[in-house]
Amino acid sequence: MVRTMLRWFSYVALWLALTAHFNRQEVVAGVLVATLVMIFGRRVSRAVGLEVSFQPRWLRRLVQLPGQVSRDLVTLARHLAHPKEPGLYRAVPCRVGGTSAADRGRRALVTAAASLGPDTYVLGWDLDRQVVLVHQLERSAQVLPTADGVHP
Repeated sequence: MVRTMLRWFSYVALWLALTAHFNRQEVVAGVLVATLVMIFGRRVSRAVGLEVSFQPRWLRRLVQLPGQVSRDLVTLARHLAHPKEPGLYRAVPCRVGGTSAADRGRRALVTAAASLGPDTYVLGWDLDRQVVLVHQLERSAQVLPTADGVHP
């Protein structure tokens, strides 16, 4: 029960962080969205038979996203102004994990976060080789939203 409440609270906090407003309407909207996510997320995972779990501590790394997106926008502008090659596909070493609910949840969060900016797009995960497959407009060391940009 405590984990459920922490998860729900993190969804509300994420909503407020993404909207960048802390007023009554946004708090009410965040509460409603978090509740709907909890209800429908659980129903979908049960119907599909796919369990996914998140840990609130994973959200700490998301504070780096605005900087990553800003760098990606500069890369995109540079690429549009002076087109070079069409982009490249990469297999980046990463602790991909296995088939547990926590591993699937971590991969989902990293996929969403890494694909947020316009330079990098996550294409998939190779569980056997423990790599994440990405497409980038320009090769950069900052691939994933982590402290070193490489291994989540």
